[in-house]
Amino acid sequence: MTFIQKVNSLDFQFIVDGLINTDGIHPEIATQAVDLYRQFLVAVAMNPNENIVPTKLVDKAWHHHILHTRRYREDCLFLVGEIIDHDPTVYRTEAYDRAWEKTRKLVAYGNTMPVSPYVDGISAGAGCFERPRAEATDSAGAGCFFEKRSIPPNESATGAGCFVARKEAENSADVNVGAGCFVVKKAAKNTSELNAGAGCFVTQGTQSLRSELMAGAGCFVVRQAA
Repeated sequence: MTFIQKVNSLDFQFIVDGLINTDGIHPEIATQAVDLYRQFLVAVAMNPNENIVPTKLVDKAWHHHILHTRRYREDCLFLVGEIIDHDPTVYRTEAYDRAWEKTRKLVAYGNTMPVSPYVDGISAGAGCFERPRAEATDSAGAGCFFEKRSIPPNESATGAGCFVARKEAENSADVNVGAGCFVVKKAAKNTSELNAGAGCFVTQGTQSLRSELMAGAGCFVVRQAA
């Protein structure tokens, strides 16, 4: 099976639904975003040593995929045998600019990408790129996705093991996005077992945690049986 066939075999309707229901994107644009995201994934799979930069529209679809962590992990393993790493630390760097220029030549929709990634619009560059798998390691997190491996049986109810770090936030309003998740144990015996700590949080660098961080985000973490 080719990479194109693998990507096209994946059911991404949940991404379309998330873009429509969560982001308020028009259904036609949401479908377009997922179609472009498929082409992005093909370029990623076919160019393991290159940084592939998503457009802002493609990045929205990518983020919705990552939010479904188990599904994202399984889809990545199916496509390329490892997690496709998302690096949000590179915007406006020379590496990012070089990657954008290269991406325009590697993705099928490259002729629709502007010469500069810093223009306005959904075809402009997102503030991240896909990190080459040749550089990635098991512990190289994306800031928004972290996979725990070889979890001992007695740790099946531990927290998510990840957090999103908001750097250079200007005020407390920038960090009032709660973790919005909790741990669900398989075959939990009572509701108290569903209230284990989230194990993740949003923080503004050195700023102390505030009560606003406890606001829910409408999701939870499901731990598979160890």
